[in-house]
Amino acid sequence: MFKEYFAENEPVRNKILGIAIPVMFQMLADYILNITDTAFIGQYDVRGLSAITNSLFPYFMFLAFFFATSKGTTILISQSLGANKPKEARRYAEVSFIFNQVLSFVYFLVLFFFAKNIISLVGAKSEILDMGTNYIQIISFQFLFFGFVMSANSVFEGKGITYPIMIASILKTILNIILDYLLIFGHFGFPELGLKGAAIATLISQFIACVVLLIFVFNNRSEFILRLTGIIRTNLKIYLKSFKLGVPAGLDFVLWVFGQNILILMLNKLNPLFSGFYGVFSLILSLSLNLYLGISVAAMNLVGKSTGANKPKDALMYGNYCMFYSLFICLLVAVAFVIFPKNILSLFMKEATHIDNLYSNLYIMAIILFPTALNVVGGNAIRGTGNTMWMVWTQIPGTIFVVGFSYLFVFVLNMGITGVLIAVLLDELLRGIANYIKFFLFCYKRINKEVITQSNQELPQIDTD
Repeated sequence: MFKEYFAENEPVRNKILGIAIPVMFQMLADYILNITDTAFIGQYDVRGLSAITNSLFPYFMFLAFFFATSKGTTILISQSLGANKPKEARRYAEVSFIFNQVLSFVYFLVLFFFAKNIISLVGAKSEILDMGTNYIQIISFQFLFFGFVMSANSVFEGKGITYPIMIASILKTILNIILDYLLIFGHFGFPELGLKGAAIATLISQFIACVVLLIFVFNNRSEFILRLTGIIRTNLKIYLKSFKLGVPAGLDFVLWVFGQNILILMLNKLNPLFSGFYGVFSLILSLSLNLYLGISVAAMNLVGKSTGANKPKDALMYGNYCMFYSLFICLLVAVAFVIFPKNILSLFMKEATHIDNLYSNLYIMAIILFPTALNVVGGNAIRGTGNTMWMVWTQIPGTIFVVGFSYLFVFVLNMGITGVLIAVLLDELLRGIANYIKFFLFCYKRINKEVITQSNQELPQIDTD
């Protein structure tokens, strides 16, 4: 079976990479955007690292339900197109725009007016709390248009056309780097705004990228064409179908981020700077994630289309290929982590003492890469089958596990950040294995059912008269 699924198969590889490569460049662009903010702020004021970490993890927890609606819409679009129902796919796409933007506006109100209360829940205090509050309040303005962005992303990912998202992200990153340089440090006559400047740079670049993405989505004629009349003619029943399908995906992310927030709270109790260092490790880990996240999008799209077309063998084949490619990427990144640990950390901090105390943790990070890939890509393959609850059922014990063992390693065994990373490794390993087994069994049962049905059809018919 291994030889069958991983032998050279150019059409399959081209389909996967055709979706994955633009997303990979998109995610790399987003990664460079995030790394630029963190690196510039780390060089400007090390307290800013803690301020960003303490503000962004609660922020991502609120953002999770957008992933819910977008994932549900993406799955339904891909399955409808796989079943050759483009008009049905178009309606799922159209109705998402208005409802996503209404939800987005609610997010803006909550984050703008209650940012300080939310960030204080993870233990941020005094200057770090004030810095994080200002940062979140400024970037919360992106929710005045973010609903449109998520709907556009769903349309392109559902179609399997990802280059427009890549172009918008690259533009956003270039703008953000330039504006970060000008507004954080105050170069070329611009005001020196520090962390506040990083937030303003992010907001401006996000808005311009949104405009570009919307131009692309309304001019794209592949599979179906979006109609302005269809977007205005809202249908709550259709939207709720995608929302209900996607909510488990959002809940899965909420549970994961909730666990991360508790880890931040623990580290803040030891030392406020530790939460900033953990944020740096999370950003470093996301390097490999951003490289193979395009492959996970391909897995959800191609497994979704195969499921819609009732082709379980194809679904298993696409899922296996995607997981194989993601693990290969992790191998390359792991080598870099092992060979250049101090060089990597020096991008985010300049104090030699911090680097010497922390660099050995990158060896643990190199191991974490592999089960995380199985978890992410396998989870998206499962979502492509239409099962979005599975990741919730694994994330609930996963959150309890990582929090419990982190407490043990940090406060009982006094292992600090190293203990948290070991707990994360164990959690990702268990859930990654569980995801692959679940996906394989789903496809295997469908394949067997298909074989039995074909065998029964070939049997001679008995005359019962």
